[in-house]
Amino acid sequence: MERVLPMLIQQAAPCLHRKRWREQLGVEVASMLENQGFLENKGRAEWYPCGGFCGGQNQRRVLDTPEPEGGWAAVCGDDEQSCADLVLSSEDLELQAISPTALAGWLREALGARRTATRFGQRKGVEGLGSLIWEGEEREALLALGCGRAGLRQLLQERERLRARTVVFVPSLAVLDGELQARYAPGSHVEAVDLRELVSVEAGRLVLVPARSGPQRVLPVREPPGSPYAAEPIVAEVFEATGKRGLSAAAYEALVGQRSSFDLFIDMTTPGTKRGGPVGVRDEQGQCREVELAAREVAVLVELVQARRPMRVGEFRAVDTRLLDKLIERARRKIEGEGRRGKWRFFHTLSGVDPSAKSFLFKPQEGLSFAVILPLASP
Repeated sequence: MERVLPMLIQQAAPCLHRKRWREQLGVEVASMLENQGFLENKGRAEWYPCGGFCGGQNQRRVLDTPEPEGGWAAVCGDDEQSCADLVLSSEDLELQAISPTALAGWLREALGARRTATRFGQRKGVEGLGSLIWEGEEREALLALGCGRAGLRQLLQERERLRARTVVFVPSLAVLDGELQARYAPGSHVEAVDLRELVSVEAGRLVLVPARSGPQRVLPVREPPGSPYAAEPIVAEVFEATGKRGLSAAAYEALVGQRSSFDLFIDMTTPGTKRGGPVGVRDEQGQCREVELAAREVAVLVELVQARRPMRVGEFRAVDTRLLDKLIERARRKIEGEGRRGKWRFFHTLSGVDPSAKSFLFKPQEGLSFAVILPLASP
């Protein structure tokens, strides 16, 4: 599990091709996760890592029509390089994702948690386990996956403000600095427990490590164990609520596999984006759909996302047009629908003292998630 748990720090349900899980974790561990229900099937992928002359910076698009001799063709996303097509089998394209629900259910049963688990629908990645006897006293138990450094700190501080005796199981305590590790150490009112110290694999099954006798020590500050993707080059970058970060090919693949979990998802590395393309949108009823935008419409919205501030028409660089405000309005209505004036979910208009002072701002409503993937900028 040393290679699995670090993946759950930033993502609650990382999704990869089945073949890639086996390459990264080994057949034995991947099979164990499958057999215990921790890896669940997500159907056939519509993309595949390129690995051709384009350097892997563009995912392959899998064609919908099977090849006459069997399998599916996967074409390079780089219009200029045009790497040779691949023909992939159903097994090559099978997607699998970690199931937070299955992992929480196993942990709840293994620890003997009691009482109905608290629901945390407003905080993604947090699973209530119920109450259990921990270090000789009853505590509320939580499993925190995919929270990242900031999210985990906020969760722990929130439980502390509520004065609720809590034990929070996390993929790794290494994301907390030494001061916070000491603050939420064993015996504290709110205690954070490193799952790497609690679970192990024996005889092909995930098991709890036997309880240690005597007082438990504060875990020392240490670097996270090597991520299976640590050595991979950065091939793209993503803008999201927490800022900008680089993506390896595997991290990119995992993020695209979760596109339906975002309220707004734009991938500028997909085939044909120079001519425009689909934008993933999840409406207020939770239904996901693909919206086709022209190249200039996508470009102007992406520039707003990158800016993270109000922009006047004369400040835009991605698109040069005198009718920029109409271009933004058209793109916005495609994404958010008609009749939403003054109630936009993502892209807002800020009126000025005169028409020339009007500006636009990307500011998602509270609780909405987004991800915008861009190719690496040329050096």
